[in-house]
Amino acid sequence: MISDGNGDTPKYYGTTGYDGAYGNGSIFEFDYDTFDLSIKASFTGSNGNGPNSRLTSAGNGKYYGTTVIGGANNLGAIFEFDPNSTESITLKASFATSTGELPFASLTAAGNGKYYGTTYRGSAYDNGGVFEFDSATGSITLKDSFNGVNGARPTAALTSAGNGKYYGTTYQGGANGFGGVFEFDSATGFIALKDSFDGPNGAGNDSSALIAAGNGKYYGTTNLGAVNDFARVVYEFNAATGKIRIQDSFDSPSFYTSAFIAAGDGTYLATAQFKTYLNEDQYRYESFVIQFNPAPGPLPLLGIGVAFGWSRRLRLQVGQTSATLA
Repeated sequence: MISDGNGDTPKYYGTTGYDGAYGNGSIFEFDYDTFDLSIKASFTGSNGNGPNSRLTSAGNGKYYGTTVIGGANNLGAIFEFDPNSTESITLKASFATSTGELPFASLTAAGNGKYYGTTYRGSAYDNGGVFEFDSATGSITLKDSFNGVNGARPTAALTSAGNGKYYGTTYQGGANGFGGVFEFDSATGFIALKDSFDGPNGAGNDSSALIAAGNGKYYGTTNLGAVNDFARVVYEFNAATGKIRIQDSFDSPSFYTSAFIAAGDGTYLATAQFKTYLNEDQYRYESFVIQFNPAPGPLPLLGIGVAFGWSRRLRLQVGQTSATLA
């Protein structure tokens, strides 16, 4: 979710990928004062279908976002959301094969009315690319394409380095086919692979964007790697050296991990779902808040948190078990 930026009446906006009035997803509002949830608008298909990421503030009370499909070509769309308008979702641009298809990730603001994002497919090699969206003209411009060698099929948003460069991850491609970390230079418009996942240091980065630590280092998670083929990895990317280094890994299969957010004390928080098999035919999902500490040494316990013996850097804090599924 994203805040409306109004401290007097705090409200937050987010997206759902399904349901809504037309079954194509919706935008909801969460009122922090009343804890009420309400649907603000629904996607019709023509203005987008299936949003998969958070909204990005335009700085004027409006927000921009992407949908995976829908739009004029049913290959994805960029929309504008105005919480104060009755026609609150407006189609701004539609993706085509030439500009990229299936934008899973959110937009990253460049600060000049332009935004950068990634597509999963399409562009020159059908491996996706990095595009620029100009909010003034409502146009999408392909900046560079993934060719496999420099990565393939990204699903995560770009993270600004603050110098006109952006870092991102790919799900596939790179030196080992497991994806990698790349740098996009908005001045030259080029994508450059920085380092590749190799299995032990992670594999198949998911939709969780990198978070900047403020010291030239970035942290993220991968789908697979390390302890076994199902364990997610927490890794560090050092922009100065251009290298990925594993920091820790989960010791049980995890279904989903969100991007890290800074906790303000040098640690980072994220959510995760773990899939636990009860027997051959039944399993359950458990949802947790995880805390990652890049610094060595034991972590203090917070609230009802439980420190797991397998890690002093990574621990599960709050768990909630869902219904058992067959």
